[in-house]
Amino acid sequence: MKAITIAGNVTRDSEIKGGNMDKARFVTFAVAVDDGYGQNKSTIFFDCTWFGNRAEKVAAYIKKGQKVAVSGEFTTREYNGKTYMGVRVNDLTLQGGKPMAEREQPTRTADALPVNDLNDDIPW
Repeated sequence: MKAITIAGNVTRDSEIKGGNMDKARFVTFAVAVDDGYGQNKSTIFFDCTWFGNRAEKVAAYIKKGQKVAVSGEFTTREYNGKTYMGVRVNDLTLQGGKPMAEREQPTRTADALPVNDLNDDIPW
């Protein structure tokens, strides 16, 4: 087994696949991991596949922008001359709060701003 642990941001919402009589259901998603620093900084993308009931239950929480830590078996596949890296997930940890898309953006309206009474006596 080629064990790997990665931590990064989910790049697409999870998707439940399979479920036919002869196939097990599984969850797929992708994770972007930063590599290097400064001018040498790059991003590595991993396709993740997670089998089992636990995966189906957690799938609703794996959304684009969510920070996750994933551990499992390192896999590769070839397609049209390119090599794609992946992880067959054994364990997943959701990190942080809500994904960026779901975070509430603070909005300020004129009604929410404090009103200063200019007629008050200045104490000094």
